Amino acid sequence: MEKDVGLDYIRIIAMFLIFTCHFFQIIGFYSAAFWLNNGVQIFLVLSAYLMSRKTFSSVSSAMEFYKKRLLRIMLPMWIYLLFIVLALFAIRYPVSFKAVAVYLIGGAGFSTEGVLGLGHFWYISVLLICYLLVPILDWLLKKTVELFLIKKAIFILILCFTLLSFFLIVGYPAYGINISLFCIAYVFFRYTDEKVDWYNGAIKKLWLPTSILIAMRILLEKINISEMSIYGLYDAVFVNLSRCLLGMLVFSLLYKGLKKMGERHIINFLSDLSYEVYLTHQFILLAVYKYIPGVSSGGGYLLMILVSLILILINSAAVKWLSDNLMKMVYNVQLRRNKDR
Repeated sequence: MEKDVGLDYIRIIAMFLIFTCHFFQIIGFYSAAFWLNNGVQIFLVLSAYLMSRKTFSSVSSAMEFYKKRLLRIMLPMWIYLLFIVLALFAIRYPVSFKAVAVYLIGGAGFSTEGVLGLGHFWYISVLLICYLLVPILDWLLKKTVELFLIKKAIFILILCFTLLSFFLIVGYPAYGINISLFCIAYVFFRYTDEKVDWYNGAIKKLWLPTSILIAMRILLEKINISEMSIYGLYDAVFVNLSRCLLGMLVFSLLYKGLKKMGERHIINFLSDLSYEVYLTHQFILLAVYKYIPGVSSGGGYLLMILVSLILILINSAAVKWLSDNLMKMVYNVQLRRNKDR
């Protein structure tokens, strides 16, 4: 498939939203962080778009997909986790070995304990589940021809994942809703023709319900719903549902606007680093805010952003270089073993 340059721009925009959201959280500007918290959903829709183009002819092809995706997600995470744990030991900051063990298997989102600056690793758990479902969805959609059965399957997926979120992932129903978003986007993109302007139809269907939900969120925030007993339910379901719809809408709008953008080396470079930037950004933001003099006040925020961005790019490039070389070593070992057989 020909490289879609517009997706590179979308990755960078999604990463910018995540960076600014966490920046505002750290400096205590929670209102701005609350409304900018939509980058993850854009990433999930983008992943669903790319995965919907994959088909699996056999179990072995699905297993090969799992292996490649697992290495791509976990190897950079293991490298950076090791770096963070060593850094925390160096400054004698307490580290939960139980949390580290759970993080190592991609279960950060299910851990009752955390590692400083790595709370955003919950997304890795969601991403692993989404990729686990890709060959299964591919198989189901090959078997399911009737459109009404597809609609039923989507409804069941939404219901199951949302219920699982309430009962198994206490206090974080966003998991189920985000996984449902990935599945719905996957099915939607699977049944769209690349030669047809699918985004126009998506925008027409999404703008009204998304606008209504956003307007209701603004109204409820104005009446201080955070002080009411139903806030937990509002935040868990209503807010996350609106973020998912907004993620799909924003992705469609960005794709429409950016699909004809020209290729740029800097855009390719930043897009290739997007996952590593996601891994590294939050700990660095926290460290810069706490340990570099002069950034914890309004006048130092620009310095904080500048220093953080430089360190994030350096760390991300280092993590990617290490993980890419380790992956090459793994594949070379596998090739040698296959030749010896």
